[in-house]
Amino acid sequence: MRHLLDFMSYAHFQVQTDDSLTAMQMSWEKMHKDLPVFQELGPERNDFNIPKLHNIRHYVDSIRLLGSADGYNTENTERLHIDLAKNGYRASNRRDYIQQMTRLAHPPRSSPPFLAISPVGLPRICTRAGLQAPF
Repeated sequence: MRHLLDFMSYAHFQVQTDDSLTAMQMSWEKMHKDLPVFQELGPERNDFNIPKLHNIRHYVDSIRLLGSADGYNTENTERLHIDLAKNGYRASNRRDYIQQMTRLAHPPRSSPPFLAISPVGLPRICTRAGLQAPF
């Protein structure tokens, strides 16, 4: 567990160096050496095929190619899940809740008032109102 925490602390660096990336890679490799202990003593899960754990193994190469991952985390998507899914379900009547949640998440767009008037009809509207059309 310590090696995973070390890996995570290295991953949060705002600026990465070759030394920090090497240390991050070493932490990842040490964690993998400890996985059999977790499989033996941990929860009843037979494998560690977890998407987040799979993606982590690509971090060092990605940082070398693309630069530091500063500010990249899952907080925004988790927050969006709460707003759209959980609050949407609570706002529904619990019957056909998926349709209700979809309507809440994607309300129909209404056109702004200035777009509802076509430029063709604008001079006539302005003339009736005693105004001069802007074009």
